[in-house]
Amino acid sequence: MKDPEKYQFKPKELLAQICSIYLNFANADRDGVFARAVAADGRSYREAMFSEASLVLRQFGLMQEGQLAALEALAARVAEAAAAGEAAPASHTRRTTQAKCQELIATHFLLLWLRRGCSSSFHH
Repeated sequence: MKDPEKYQFKPKELLAQICSIYLNFANADRDGVFARAVAADGRSYREAMFSEASLVLRQFGLMQEGQLAALEALAARVAEAAAAGEAAPASHTRRTTQAKCQELIATHFLLLWLRRGCSSSFHH
């Protein structure tokens, strides 16, 4: 895509919004259900996704350090759940997975887009 802004495609802003949504879910998650649901979503979850997102967010100053620390803490909880093979209860997993599936897919494509050097066409 030569002129993504012509199509209102702003991947850096979208990534920051998606990560903010993750943080909101994580802040409301008192029982660890959200972290387990992310870990259990084998179609979209990759442990490196969080570190790649943090790198891009930090590089472009899209989130404050406190938010980045919270995102990294969420990543650690998700990684622990994945390593332990934990899964959220089916009713919670279904509802949470449906709510976040599109964000995960979008995040993956945004990271690919930014990693391939397309970020040089954007202004910060």
